Amino acid sequence: MYVWVKDPSIAGSDLYTKGHILNINANKITVETSNNVKTQELIIPSQDCFHICPEGDVPDHCQLMFLSQPTMLENTRKRFAQDKIYTLVGEILIAVNPFKWIAGIYGVDVMAQCKGKKLYNTPCGPHVYGTAEKAYAAMKRTSGNQCIVVSGESGAGKTEANRQLMNYLIWRGSDAETSQDLTNKIMDCNPILEAFGNAKTTRNKNSSRFGRYVRPPPCRAAPSRWSPPLPPPSHPV
Repeated sequence: MYVWVKDPSIAGSDLYTKGHILNINANKITVETSNNVKTQELIIPSQDCFHICPEGDVPDHCQLMFLSQPTMLENTRKRFAQDKIYTLVGEILIAVNPFKWIAGIYGVDVMAQCKGKKLYNTPCGPHVYGTAEKAYAAMKRTSGNQCIVVSGESGAGKTEANRQLMNYLIWRGSDAETSQDLTNKIMDCNPILEAFGNAKTTRNKNSSRFGRYVRPPPCRAAPSRWSPPLPPPSHPV
C-alpha cells in the first residue's frame, strides 16, 4: 500500500512523494521512499500519512475521494499537465499560470459556453469566465453589488485573470457591436495605472506595485469607474 508523505530529500521541490508502507506500529508508520538516486526508510506519525486518490484528475478538488494537501497538489499537477489550468475548490477557482499561450482557452466561443450556466456545469470546465458569470447572475438576481477577489503571488497571473474577467463582464453586459470597443477602451487604461510603478522580480518582469479596484456598472450607458490605486502594505508606491 502506498501513501503520500512529506520527504523533501526525495521529493525535492514537489515536497510530497509516494511512500510504500512497510510496517504499522500503533500510531507510527514505517514507509519506504525512493527516487532514481536513493531509497530510504522513514518512521513517521500516522497523521502525516495521506491516502492516495485512485481516480484521475477531477475538475473540483472537493470531488476527490481523499481530500488533503498532497491530493490537491497532485490533482492540480495532473490537470496542469493537460493544459487545464483552472480547478475549483467549491466556489473558489484556482488558476495556475502556464507561462505560455494555450490555444482556445479564451474567446467568445468559450464565453458562450459559460453564459447562463452554473459554476459546476460549464461545458468548458472550471474557468475564470464561469466565476464572472456567477457574479453577473447574482447581480441580476439580487440587484446588488458583487465583488470578485483575485489574489496570488507575484507572477501568478492576477493581471491576466483580471483582464479576462473584465472581458467577460463587458461581453455579457454589452451588445455585440459595442462590446469589443468598450473592452479595448477599458484595457487601454492599464498603461496609465501601471505608470504608478511596477518592479522586476525573479518570476515577473512587470510586477505591479499597487492594488487595483475596478467597478464596472451594469448599465450599458454608464462608464466604468476606476478607483485610485490602492498600495498594499507590502507593495508601497
